[in-house]
Amino acid sequence: MLYRNVEERCFNTPNKYAIYNTITTIHYNKKIKGEKLYMHENTPRYDLIIFDLDNTMTKLQPTLDMISDYFNKEKISETEIKSFNLTDSFGVTPDEEKEFWSQESEVVINSVYAKERIERIKEIFAHKHTTYIIVTNRHNALRSLTEQWLDKNQIVYDRLECIGKQDKAKWITENIKTDSDMEKIVFEDNPAFFQSLAYGKLCNEYYTAVIKYPYNGHIQKSDDYYVDYAIDA
Repeated sequence: MLYRNVEERCFNTPNKYAIYNTITTIHYNKKIKGEKLYMHENTPRYDLIIFDLDNTMTKLQPTLDMISDYFNKEKISETEIKSFNLTDSFGVTPDEEKEFWSQESEVVINSVYAKERIERIKEIFAHKHTTYIIVTNRHNALRSLTEQWLDKNQIVYDRLECIGKQDKAKWITENIKTDSDMEKIVFEDNPAFFQSLAYGKLCNEYYTAVIKYPYNGHIQKSDDYYVDYAIDA
């Protein structure tokens, strides 16, 4: 059974004020919308965890530094990034943006694994039999390089899906088949993903967690987005 009431799901047990690291839960009941509630030590363990890759399993700051170096622009902190389209913050033209992302293989190779974040997530949300699927909007042409990067960083996973520009929420619904009684959760940073699933059936089947950055902070204040957990980057 999926508990959409955070108080019922996380706090209906003893020691309800336990605090675990900096991970927080957001309650979307309109009466206390936006209030942050600390994760309970008895947070559900999930049978299936789906990870986004870029800026979820990887660190954002090194990618920003790559962009600034490429365009010879001043460094920008990830705490200042207001747009999910990262190059927007550097004042470059559409042609310059296209030129940078044409070198995406270099970004893949030089991405930095957010090891501490992912290990913390697994410690809290996974059990020893959890299945891990990585679903990324990288094009399938980058699959081999992505696999090499995952191996280099000794990342344990069961499936890698490179789906290009497809709607991720719709793709997951149509392509990942699971038992109805499985507990499932998706970790993602793209605000468009949470808006997309708010209007689809995925929200009835999966819990969701956002990796918090300035460019997705607004989703905590809107009824147009669907989020169960917020994870500090």
